[in-house]
Amino acid sequence: MRIRQFQSILLLTLLGVFSCFSPSPQKTAANLEEANRQLLTALIHDAAEKNELIHPRAYQSAQRLGIHYPSRPDKFWLLYPIDETVIARFLDKEEAPRFEMVSDDGEYQVSRFLFPKDSLKLRFYWKDGQLIAPVDYYTRDWQVIKTRYFQFRISDPSRYHPYAAAQLDSFVEEMLERLHVPEEERRRLEKRKIVYCLARDADEVQQLSSFPVRGVYLLGNDYIVSFFNCHRHEVAHLLINYALKNAPLYVYPFLQEGFASAWGGRGDQAPAVIGDVGVFLETSGFLSYRQLFNVGNFRSLDPSLSYPVAAVYNRFLMSRWGTKAYLEFYTAHSAAKDAALPPVTPAELPEEAAFKTFLKETAQQVQISAFPEKPPGKPLIEAHWGAVWADSLFYYFRLRGSIRLRPEHPHPGFVSAEFREVFPDLRYSGEQYVLSVSEDEVKLFNFYTAVLQAFYARGLSTAPWPIRSDDGMYQFRLRRETLPENLAEFIVSQ
Repeated sequence: MRIRQFQSILLLTLLGVFSCFSPSPQKTAANLEEANRQLLTALIHDAAEKNELIHPRAYQSAQRLGIHYPSRPDKFWLLYPIDETVIARFLDKEEAPRFEMVSDDGEYQVSRFLFPKDSLKLRFYWKDGQLIAPVDYYTRDWQVIKTRYFQFRISDPSRYHPYAAAQLDSFVEEMLERLHVPEEERRRLEKRKIVYCLARDADEVQQLSSFPVRGVYLLGNDYIVSFFNCHRHEVAHLLINYALKNAPLYVYPFLQEGFASAWGGRGDQAPAVIGDVGVFLETSGFLSYRQLFNVGNFRSLDPSLSYPVAAVYNRFLMSRWGTKAYLEFYTAHSAAKDAALPPVTPAELPEEAAFKTFLKETAQQVQISAFPEKPPGKPLIEAHWGAVWADSLFYYFRLRGSIRLRPEHPHPGFVSAEFREVFPDLRYSGEQYVLSVSEDEVKLFNFYTAVLQAFYARGLSTAPWPIRSDDGMYQFRLRRETLPENLAEFIVSQ
């Protein structure tokens, strides 16, 4: 989900006051207090010099990828959303906020205003007396690891895995190709990097971003902040803006979230899992994409329903129209203000029969399916827990119960929090996957990325089949691309 940004005209002029003073690392607390009070009282003024007071590195970071929002030339200030009603009360002298210096170590300062009536706290972050992004303040001492397209800032090194980082690099490469990004811009992204702040938990995500979410794409400086170490969904939001360059600030949510879910899945669910759910919701008649054209309907539904259906339809649109026409449609349904979004109308869309055909073809590509017949040939692996066969398209499983898959040489130092949740009584030993089976479900979960790779549930299938055969074994097949590693090289345990 790309977070809604406050678009107040007051925020456009946030720094008008700063033409009156020159912050420096030697500012006293009293001087900084006066500067902050001038800042608040100047919210109704404008000044051409306002951006000069941003720390040069913070300003350059906001511009580094060349993504611009024509309706918000002061892009950096999207990082400081402010509640207009509280500010208005202060300006009308209805409420006098109390100033506090939260910290001042000589290089970095944090100032705060308290609005007692709302228990609201407005914080401003400074480096050497110049304003910086809040996320840069909080991540200033984090571990940094660079890959082809990313600069990772890592709060807890045990949550970082090079496998997840490589998966993100591959995803970026795939999306740059899909979005027809020119070679010059690909090289620019390699050089300038996507800053990915890997937080310890949701509370830390909120501290860095000001939003109570699990992950977010920050428009003000094109950072990803997430506690998922492979959050493709938020990276997809950034990449479509990177392809567009002059990007819209607000996009029709059916398109915005549908695109990111179609290609990036959600934080803990792979795109194929989202797609399978979307196909079921559509073909079963439980939910139709047409119901989601209404912005209110889309936002009122739980994302576990709205995002999968939007994902399936957005995949259909791109496959039907091609990238260029899809991006034109995407930007045509965007606006500078949320309330001004042009609606999607049925007359703009392909014929219904074409989508029905797409659904049928997609339904045949499910990752987990039944195979009542005997598996082909000699087993690839056979042990007390069951057996696995393979051909060019599928792995075929006959299992006594759930199994765990561990490579021979797992990456040292990584600890899966999800493993500890699933197996509280077991010590984590570098397991990469768990293939979980029950009477009604089959799930393939990747501990290295905290992503559900594949999922089958009888209650979410238009053609349910028994997972457990008459002899008590769990029997099913899994597409090989869902588990791209060589299964025979894993150490299997039950």
